[in-house]
Amino acid sequence: MALRRADFVIILSFIIIQLVALALVASFPAQVQTFEDPSDPGNSIIYIALFMIVSFSVLAILALKMVLVLRLIMVSAMIGGATLSFALLIHIIITPAWLVLISSAFLSISLISATLLTRDRRLMAATAGILCVGAIVILGTSLSLIPAILLLAVLSLYDYWAVRRTGHMQTIADGVVSAELPLLLRHIDSDGAETSIGLGDVALPGMLAASAMYHLTPVNGFIPGSNLLVAMSIVLGGAVGLMLLLRILGDKPAPGLPWINGGAILALAISYPLLFLF
Repeated sequence: MALRRADFVIILSFIIIQLVALALVASFPAQVQTFEDPSDPGNSIIYIALFMIVSFSVLAILALKMVLVLRLIMVSAMIGGATLSFALLIHIIITPAWLVLISSAFLSISLISATLLTRDRRLMAATAGILCVGAIVILGTSLSLIPAILLLAVLSLYDYWAVRRTGHMQTIADGVVSAELPLLLRHIDSDGAETSIGLGDVALPGMLAASAMYHLTPVNGFIPGSNLLVAMSIVLGGAVGLMLLLRILGDKPAPGLPWINGGAILALAISYPLLFLF
């Protein structure tokens, strides 16, 4: 199946979001890391447990047809996520922490409010991208490479099971669409052709790239900026996985993480030895 314009827009958006996140990783303050020891594999277990709790909580809310409750919870989470994303950028410009927090919260509430009131597609896409950037930076700086790979591998298996076996991931996606929340990266062509992927399909492989960028030491590589080159290869590997997913499966419901995470992990497996070991 040939790729459509909507597919290329999503692939380009996938790459741009991750590059923006990588640009912010270098300035991330170490004192606000989520975990004291990013190399502890137990950190991945915590994230996996949180992911499962959120997934099945959303399913329960949808089963009870409590769409308003879902919207309230998700909107609160989006405001928090967008505040974090804005803070990552603003703290580079403004020093006082209180002013960073107030400015970020103001921008976040304004953006989310405008998005929900207008339901403008471009604004929805921008909001989704901003949420992804914050998630990528936090996850990538919180987990070094081994825990990050573990998280990607487990969630890829879960995604396959949730789509192919139980189908409940599609139920969650349909619920998010019906609630009109910017939790999917979507593009609709003028002829009505649509391509969409979940924010997790962008944030999780992006997390691996951010982890490489943040936790690998450039001076230990064979050329300056080896960590950036590994991170860039991971971004491209994930993009190739996404392209193959869209090229082969088209509009059919399919687990995206095995393809996208697989491409990202394969790119890491190739680039890391070349730049840090051989």
